[in-house]
Formats: sequence, structure tokens, C-alpha cells
Amino acid sequence: MTSAEGTPAVSRSKDGVPSWGGEASSFQLYKESAELYEAATPWSKRGVCGPRLVQELHGAAKRMVAGRPAAYFADQGGVDRLLRFLESALGRPQIAEFTEHLG
Repeated sequence: MTSAEGTPAVSRSKDGVPSWGGEASSFQLYKESAELYEAATPWSKRGVCGPRLVQELHGAAKRMVAGRPAAYFADQGGVDRLLRFLESALGRPQIAEFTEHLG
């Protein structure tokens, strides 16, 4: 999905949760969308923002967080922790991607 200017757009679930597939070119846009999603969530409910964002990841992004315990991103700092984790994982080939490349 792209915007009118040709820049990649971040899709959202029916609940407004941003979704991302792991493309490096759209990470900054996803990061901004995730931060806005958290900021628009009442303070008392921000602990669930991280798990909701993880739930909407797909493709390479979903593989980046595979193996993390469910509660790893479930607290007040969960969104920031998730975004730092995804950013650090960008560029590192995932096992599944490497296997596809070899195939």
C-alpha cells in the first residue's frame, strides 16, 4: 500500500493498530505510527500496546520477534522496547529468509 506521494503507507487493523511486514524502507513510518498509536491510548491501557503491535506484525517482522515470551513487550515501556528491538534486528538476515535465498 502506498500513499499519493508514492511513499510506503502503514496499514492498520480494524482497531487502528499499525501493521508492518519488516521492510526497512517503511520502518520509520511504522515507528511513527506505533508511537502515535501508543500516545493516543489512555495511560492506564498502554501496557497492552506492545502486545497488540506484535500481534499485527507479519512476514519478516513477525519472524524477528519469534521466540520472545508473550509478556516481553507487555508493560508501560513495551512499545519503545519493541521498536528498539525491531530496529536492531533490521538488516540481520533471518534464518527463514536465508533459507529462501539459498533455495
